[in-house]
Amino acid sequence: MPAIPVHHTPVDTESSFDGPAAKANIPNDADEATLRKAFAWVDPQGNPDTKAAYKFIHHNVSDDGEVGDANYRACVSCIAVLNGARGGANIPDADRHGVYEHLAAHIRDAGLEPPPLRSRSELQTDREVRILHAPVELRAAGDGGEFIEGYALKFERWSEVFGWLVPFREIISPTALDEADMSNVVALFNHDANMPLARNTVSSGPGQLQLSVDNIGLRFKLLPTDTTYAKDLMTNVRSGVVNQCSFAFSIADDGDEVSYNEDLGIYERRINRFERIYDISVVTSPAYPDTEAVVGQRSREKLQELELARRRPKVDEEREKLRLELDLLEI
Repeated sequence: MPAIPVHHTPVDTESSFDGPAAKANIPNDADEATLRKAFAWVDPQGNPDTKAAYKFIHHNVSDDGEVGDANYRACVSCIAVLNGARGGANIPDADRHGVYEHLAAHIRDAGLEPPPLRSRSELQTDREVRILHAPVELRAAGDGGEFIEGYALKFERWSEVFGWLVPFREIISPTALDEADMSNVVALFNHDANMPLARNTVSSGPGQLQLSVDNIGLRFKLLPTDTTYAKDLMTNVRSGVVNQCSFAFSIADDGDEVSYNEDLGIYERRINRFERIYDISVVTSPAYPDTEAVVGQRSREKLQELELARRRPKVDEEREKLRLELDLLEI
């Protein structure tokens, strides 16, 4: 069974998680039982006694290779990958639910609620999500209350590198919002449609979201509605527990350009024209820097096609070299 069945272990909710380091700590000669303790999926076509056959590592691994507690942040990040983050999960669709249930069980064992698994139809869209590493702030309102203020996006600043299959980074042009549809933008907590904070169609009072574009980027100012979760959010923002923002968007046809940076060995994407801004969200810090980088289906396909085209000449060259070598052997 490709998705490794649920097993219950203690859960570490305090430590950060470094997936590549945890995987490296597992000895290369580790047996199948050890590997199945650390991961949530195994390739049925691979060798189950090799690390290369496994994905979704989510357990702490000591320096001497001992697999320990499940790591809460790793489980959340793995679910984010199932939901399209970091380029998505390169596993069969039929395996997604089993992997999710494995990870979700650990989160529930910690007494917490796991993020929902997005349906495949939800992932086959051009909607994308990015997180901005710029703090949100609380400001005093004229009536003695407080509002949340910050930038949902900033122009001419390179993002971090994200994408598993085809790594890339991107930058937003100053004119990218000129023709964007921002007629009905909602402010959410963690992009959860069940936790609305404000909307830019509300003209005044609680629930009002104001958006403005300046030479830095898209600035927002929101006065949350009088709900329990909004009050909790304000407390968390005030204390610095929740301190970042994110936005969901789609790109217009021919609204971006992509090139390959030979020096860095990655693709670089410039967004010149947004089609629509769906929401801006106040978000908690992700376990990985690019956990909230959800790449749209069209953008993924475009990058993958470019990568195949870039590699094709090298493959053809190797084939021609092999053909010549075989011809020489026949002489």
